[in-house]
Amino acid sequence: MIFKEKVPSKDDLKVTKRCLTSCSPGNTGTKEMTWMEVESDELLEPELTLKDFERAIQVARPTVNVDDIK
Repeated sequence: MIFKEKVPSKDDLKVTKRCLTSCSPGNTGTKEMTWMEVESDELLEPELTLKDFERAIQVARPTVNVDDIK
């Protein structure tokens, strides 16, 4: 996996701890690491936006069919 250091909060200038977030190989300042080399408290989850949910709704398929419901 390719990771890049990122400050967790752009809004809170007091937060200076840098975390790792996954990114594309073409980004500058990246480092290739395995999941075993990254501590869980170092990971920064990507932000979820309304656009992410809208995209999920468009591509998600039902997990049950009409016969299952009956």
